[in-house]
Parts: sequence; C-alpha cells; structure tokens
Amino acid sequence: MEQNRWDLTRIYADEDAFLKDLEEVKTKLIPSYETVKGKLGTEEGFKRYLDLEREADLKISKLAMFASMRSDLDKRNVENAKDYAKIDMIFNDYSTAVSFANPEILALGKEYVEQFFEKNPDYRDFDFAFDKLFRGEKFILPFEQERLTSTHRSLLREVSFILFSLSLTTLLRVSH
Repeated sequence: MEQNRWDLTRIYADEDAFLKDLEEVKTKLIPSYETVKGKLGTEEGFKRYLDLEREADLKISKLAMFASMRSDLDKRNVENAKDYAKIDMIFNDYSTAVSFANPEILALGKEYVEQFFEKNPDYRDFDFAFDKLFRGEKFILPFEQERLTSTHRSLLREVSFILFSLSLTTLLRVSH
C-alpha cells in the first residue's frame, strides 16, 4: 500500500518548508498587492501587479496541491485538515487583496491592456485572462462591492468547513 502513496517531499521537503511558504504568502506576498493598488495605469505598476500574479499563482498552487494531497492521504488526520483549511483562508485573503484589480483594469480599458502587451511581450501569457475579463465585463462589480463579496466568501467557506468537520467527526464515531 505504501507504494501507492504520493511522495509529497517532491513538493515540500517537510512540514516546516510548507509552513514557511504559507507564512510568507500570508505576511509578505498577499500584503504586497497594496503597493500596486491604484497604480495599474502606470507601466511599472501594471508590471509589478502581473509579477505578483505570477508569484501568487505558483506559490498558492503549490501550497494548495500539497495540503490537498496530504489531506487526501488520511482524512482522519485533523492536522492535515487544519492545514487544508489554512489554504482556504489564504485563497480568501488573496481574493480580498486583489479585489481592486478587475475594476481598475476594466476602467483602464482593453486598448490600454493591448498597448501594454505590445510594449511588453513577456507578459503575453496573461492574454487569455484579460480577454476573459473584458468579455465578462458586465459581471464585474465596482471595487467596494467586489471586496465585500470576496470577504463574505470566507464566511461561507468557514460554515462549509465546520459542517464538513462535524460530519467527519460523526462518521468516525459511528465507524468505531
């Protein structure tokens, strides 16, 4: 059976490495978005925002993959479930931190973004995301409403997690 288990050390060598990245994302990366808020209309501000997006995508995805896979290895392990819940909170914090971006980018307009990509082809990997953003423009709320919705998302996730935990606890009691 051991041969069928994932080797999670390929993602993080140990728990300390996971917790270090988790803390860095929480205390450094996510708060960094404040430095570009209101500055996406400048080339440097937009570049910095996109660089933060690349870094967040890599780090948060890595954290989420590790926590999810580790949780799946043993659903009875409460510590693994707690770490998985921490990732959910990271997603919420990230969502709240970037809630300014879509309304700000939409206000700049599609032409601004296209001109930026013309001058900065290294950022073309974001083309699809911005095409999708502009196609769905009518569904994007103003900044304050976007921030409010992203904040309330965490409440719904917390309720879901509590209900899941209670269900798991009940199932474990019944099975013993």
